[in-house]
Amino acid sequence: MAGKVNRDLFYKLASDLEEERLQSAVSLIKELSQLNVPDDIEEWTYVLNRLIKGLASDRNSARLGFSLCLTEAINLALGMGDNAPQGVQSINEFLDLLSKTLPIDSNTVATENKTALKKKKGRDERGILFGKLFALQALLNEPLFSTIFLSEDKKKIDSSLFIRYVDELFTLGSKKNWIRESCFFTLYQTIEKLLPYADIEFYQLVLTLLDKYELTLSKEGLAIYLLIIYRSANKKQLEKTLSDIQLSNSHWKSNNPLARGNLPALTNILRDSNVTEFQDHEKPPTKNNKQPPANWAPRLHFVWDILLPILTTTTTEEDTNSDDKHISKKRKKIKKNQDSNEFIRFPEFWQMAIDESFFNEKASSERKYLGFLIFQKTIQSIGKNNAKLISTCFTRNFMRSLINQSSDNKRLLHKMSQIAIDTIVKVCEDDPSNKLIPCLDALLFNTNVGGSINFDKLTKSKTVSKLISIKHLSSSTLRQLIKLFISQINAMSTEKEITIVNQFALDTILHVVRSHKSEFDYDSVVEPLLNPLVKLAFFSKDNEALNELAKERLYSILSELTGATSSPKSSNAAHSWHYYTLQLILELEKSGNQELVNKLDADLETIKNNGLKVLNEISMTNTDEMTQQSKGLELLLSMCILQLFSGDTESLSTIEELVEFYSNSKQEESTSLVGITEILLSLLAQKKAILRKLSLSVWEHFISDIGKNELNVLLAVLPVRENKQGFAHLFEGADEYEEDDDQEEGEGNEDEEENDDINSSNSESDSGSSSDSDSDDNDNVIENGDIANIDKEATSALAKALNLPENIVNEKGEVDLAKLENMSDNDLDNSINDDDDDESDEESMDDEKMMELDDQLSEIFKRRKEALSNISTGNQRKIEVKESRENVIAFKHRVIDMLMIYMKYVEGLTLTTENGEKFGNLLLFIEPMIKCVKQTLDKSLADKVVKLVKTKLFKIKSSNFQIESLNADDDRVMELLQRTHESLLTSKAGQFPSLYYSLCSTFSIFLGKILVHVESNDKEIAYGKLIDLYGETTKSWVMSKGKFGINTFTDFYNWLSSQRQIP
Repeated sequence: MAGKVNRDLFYKLASDLEEERLQSAVSLIKELSQLNVPDDIEEWTYVLNRLIKGLASDRNSARLGFSLCLTEAINLALGMGDNAPQGVQSINEFLDLLSKTLPIDSNTVATENKTALKKKKGRDERGILFGKLFALQALLNEPLFSTIFLSEDKKKIDSSLFIRYVDELFTLGSKKNWIRESCFFTLYQTIEKLLPYADIEFYQLVLTLLDKYELTLSKEGLAIYLLIIYRSANKKQLEKTLSDIQLSNSHWKSNNPLARGNLPALTNILRDSNVTEFQDHEKPPTKNNKQPPANWAPRLHFVWDILLPILTTTTTEEDTNSDDKHISKKRKKIKKNQDSNEFIRFPEFWQMAIDESFFNEKASSERKYLGFLIFQKTIQSIGKNNAKLISTCFTRNFMRSLINQSSDNKRLLHKMSQIAIDTIVKVCEDDPSNKLIPCLDALLFNTNVGGSINFDKLTKSKTVSKLISIKHLSSSTLRQLIKLFISQINAMSTEKEITIVNQFALDTILHVVRSHKSEFDYDSVVEPLLNPLVKLAFFSKDNEALNELAKERLYSILSELTGATSSPKSSNAAHSWHYYTLQLILELEKSGNQELVNKLDADLETIKNNGLKVLNEISMTNTDEMTQQSKGLELLLSMCILQLFSGDTESLSTIEELVEFYSNSKQEESTSLVGITEILLSLLAQKKAILRKLSLSVWEHFISDIGKNELNVLLAVLPVRENKQGFAHLFEGADEYEEDDDQEEGEGNEDEEENDDINSSNSESDSGSSSDSDSDDNDNVIENGDIANIDKEATSALAKALNLPENIVNEKGEVDLAKLENMSDNDLDNSINDDDDDESDEESMDDEKMMELDDQLSEIFKRRKEALSNISTGNQRKIEVKESRENVIAFKHRVIDMLMIYMKYVEGLTLTTENGEKFGNLLLFIEPMIKCVKQTLDKSLADKVVKLVKTKLFKIKSSNFQIESLNADDDRVMELLQRTHESLLTSKAGQFPSLYYSLCSTFSIFLGKILVHVESNDKEIAYGKLIDLYGETTKSWVMSKGKFGINTFTDFYNWLSSQRQIP
């Protein structure tokens, strides 16, 4: 009985599941190999025909499965030798069978029945064409490929089969434009696989076939030419041989597409234009040698994958050829010039073939779409060795198209332009060391091609911001980045452009520092960054605006660097950033080549020298022996001297105080840090960010020596009212009103408490305190009195100028008309005659008197106007009140930051005899913080205090609080508890009662824990005191003396439950 293969396997070959297709192919080949030939010749014929016809199926995965199985079937048949079934005894027979089974011409005669094949249309024709293509591609799979295309010894190529194969592909590719590229890509793959076995004769054969089918001047022919020339083993010898080949049709000059004279033709081929007009030495174009137009597709032709890597690498290879290492410099230069004249270079290729073709003003949207794809592929293909070529891609037409398309989301190519921008960022992220600087330079500063410092604004993107914020940049890249922007300062031609670019460059440098402050080290900051900024800030006299701007940005940069690390990351850098900045100023001043903008007089020089003397003594100390105090003092003193060079007179007293502190610290073993704390507070009060960060950094250096007195200086700030009086108390040294409300609450006098609260604050819905409104009323009275005095002075001056009697002006500053009317003529005459010199000169003196009188009147009214302008109006007073409140609130925020640093420091300590006092100092925070939350008008400040207490203070173990740390006074904790509960019972809890009561409850439980630990010998007494205290508070709460909720008691009893000892 004749054998048969399982017919179900053919159905599974078209499965969408890869594993199922593979298994069915294996089973089919296994069954096919078991057939006996010639007994089962019909089954073999059926299988071959079924596999070939299956390639024309329109099922999704049919061609994949059938072509895989077909490869193995042909290989199996050819391996049978003389016993091979008819139709596959040779590869030429198979090609004949393929042409009969899948005919692509209407004149082709069908198989056995000799019936003319009707012309196919639509889907059937598409299936046949792609089916035959897949059948031809099946011959490229190993091991079949080596069997049919190579000789038995695997050293030579079967030229006859190759010619037949090329003929089949050309015939198929010429049928329809939409299959052309796929067919010739198959040809390209075939030649690529044959290259290891190719010789000169094979190359000549390939070029002759391309010329025969007029494919030389086409994208496919270009790809094959580039493959042969630039991927062959012996490139130089091949170039000479190919240049001697004579072709009959239009071809490349020197048979090398990248020869310099071929650039126009290359450009037209890549943009699908007719190229024969550029070949003057060849025959005129005919109907046959004109490249047929291809259907537009939103993807690039495969030739770009071959062409771009060659163009972007050949320049580097030729310039760095190892064969030239023994050639003299002169000969190398001559050779390089010869090479540059012989071959097309990437910059000129990009300018003509891409920028002027795909991004031309008249180019269609479809062509620009492909241009954006080419740009993306190009910058991705540029390697590290020739990264400078990336700047060549940013040409004028491209930049115009990129900016125009990305600026409006309604444009056709908006998404493509955004993808191009994202590609730029991605490429720079992948290789920032080589590609970041060229891209930034082209986008921002290369105005010849359309670069602009407003690139982000024009494109409505954050491209530049993303580029300068790329993480993990090396030190060399950071130096190059800084130098790029520094080089643009004062580089423009007009004054307006200089101002704009200077502002942008300095702002961007600050942005770079903010993005990479943790990555900067000594080498990447001091020389490339600080040195030029110091020159611009302190020694640039030509441009005052630039001088001030550079100074501001320098301080901001120092602030950012101080926030990241107080000193540079380098083994050779032991001092602070401010110290090195100061040293740069001193070196430039000492050199004599630079002159300071703000020259110091003799007195200032003395103060500066005293400060530098102390600074030098500190800096001379061995790095390992420098204490934290010395480092903090160096940092603070360096900044103050920098301020002195900036012309800031407020730093004078600070320098003197620091010098005195250093002198005292050398004489005494322990020196109070109250003065240092007050200096830091004064710096915190200023609006400069660098001074605020500097204060916190210095505070961290002194934190280990901070004691009760220094903390009290900080804590005294928290209860201050947030109004004009509070502002005057903190910053102007005025005595604040007396706060009696809390004391009267402690006495339990409710009436006095309410009266005091009325005098001290408005209702909670009011944003300010009543003292502000009272102050407004007082200001109104003062304002009216000041205006009356000014009017009185002005009237008296006018009367004197007009020679009227002094008593003519009454107490209100007005002219007494009744007295003026009652005066006799004689009195007036006497009054006038007292000042007149001579009646005979009266007429001649009138003009002089009138001029003098006019000047006097003008001066009087001028003084009156100036005096009135100095009096605050209602709106000005409101602004002053608002500013005062905001300044006090901001100051309290910074004080809380300093207290947080102290808490973090104490939190990390272990309990010792020396550290016990530091834990005890934390109890000083309780009352000021309660008052702060009650008094504040700022929600964020109240939240900050409550969060600090709950996350830091409350987490500290009660066992760290010993009786010794509480000054041997075990009643201190109980007193604090009682005052905390008195605060709970207040009827006025401030603007944020929930936060206020929550804070009081937290402090109460925290103190309760400490009380139990302090009296650990008799915990029953401690718990009794707590329960009694909460009991009294409960009674008062029931009688409506407190407005807090039941959560206060719930929290306490939950804590008691956790402490309960169950037998």
